[in-house]
Amino acid sequence: MAKAVEAASEKGGKFIEVATSLGRVVKGPIIGMVGNLEDRVKFARWERQLALADKGERIMAARGMAKPTKRIAH
Repeated sequence: MAKAVEAASEKGGKFIEVATSLGRVVKGPIIGMVGNLEDRVKFARWERQLALADKGERIMAARGMAKPTKRIAH
């Protein structure tokens, strides 16, 4: 019985080693992919902000205004 427990313990330890190594190998690319996705989302948001600013300027120009009459809260 003790030999079976020892063998299982060794195999469990090896499994943990392999899983840990695999985790280190996969971690870098996953972090890179998440960063890439974050960059794309930030860029898309920036593009929408520019489009909204342009739309606001067109609305003001149509009303003969050079700049907003009051601050827009954010």
